[in-house]
Amino acid sequence: MGGVTTTAGSYYIENLIADFKAMPEGSVVFLNACAHNPTGMDPTPEEQWSKISRVVKVKEGKLIPFFDCVYQGFASGMGNAPQDAFAIRKFIDDGHYYLLATQRCNPFRRILVCTVSA
Repeated sequence: MGGVTTTAGSYYIENLIADFKAMPEGSVVFLNACAHNPTGMDPTPEEQWSKISRVVKVKEGKLIPFFDCVYQGFASGMGNAPQDAFAIRKFIDDGHYYLLATQRCNPFRRILVCTVSA
């Protein structure tokens, strides 16, 4: 991809945090807001998402969080969309700028929505 370098991150939270701390300025960190594919790692709301938010905040302007939230309402198993959006709300509450991609689909159409906070 035209000058873009990609690196697969670690699956465990401690390794993920270390990877984020080592990333160069301007890196985009791709985060699944819920139902993490393909890792299956769903960070715990209060403890682990707070750690992730803190390390991204410390590198403010250096790391750009890009959330993918395509399974909102399904990951909780009970259709709890607010619960599945915890990570996004956490980053908003912590004052992050972020990118967000969501997808809504039904048998007849697929809609992809991209949001940029400012």
